[in-house]
Amino acid sequence: TQANIGQPSEAIPFVTPGSSAWFAIWWKVIAANSFALFAALNLLVFAAARYSTAAWRLATDEFWGKSALLLQSLLLRHWRSAQLWLLDLYVREHRKAATSKTLPYLPLPLAGPDGKIADSDAVLARFSAARHLWVQGGTGMGKTAMFLHLRQTHFGGAENTAFAIYRRDGYVLVPIEARRFPEAPFDEKGASAWVIACALSVLSEGGLSFEDHGLLRAMLSKGTLAIAIDGLNEV
Repeated sequence: TQANIGQPSEAIPFVTPGSSAWFAIWWKVIAANSFALFAALNLLVFAAARYSTAAWRLATDEFWGKSALLLQSLLLRHWRSAQLWLLDLYVREHRKAATSKTLPYLPLPLAGPDGKIADSDAVLARFSAARHLWVQGGTGMGKTAMFLHLRQTHFGGAENTAFAIYRRDGYVLVPIEARRFPEAPFDEKGASAWVIACALSVLSEGGLSFEDHGLLRAMLSKGTLAIAIDGLNEV
């Protein structure tokens, strides 16, 4: 036998890997960490947007929605629960006004196209199912009172979140007083452009500004938002 105690060992060759070899070793770690950071950023902004107008503006910004916040942008366009989560900020602002004072109201008799008479409360209750409702009549018949009553009951009831209001009515209301927006500016073409411009103004007053108009259209197409307009005959 031969002992090699205390004697220097043979040299061990060591080759420093090049950049391609280093990338092959670490790319999975980098990719996993990048995705985790990307998801965490989206989750943080999405969670904060329910309580902060600044976070809401960031969450709905058109540029960031196509880049760093792409994940939550996709959720907002296609998942109603995500839309309702963010609309809670808007609901809370409208509840403050709806619960600060109560307006007296008596249901109105309305004649349908078939000549049958129904009171206005019963007609408004059909809104969630019919999805389209048109009430017309002369000046002073009570159309504005009916509109205000709808807004009051929608936001001033026992339900105090966007989720609860949607479960009750099947929509979150955007009430538009047309007389306030006779010359609403809009850049888009089509018959709905004026309505979209008015809805954007009403939502921004409730703390929600939409820089990405496509997101608002997605919420309307999904049926999460419903629009009520008063005073069309005046504009």
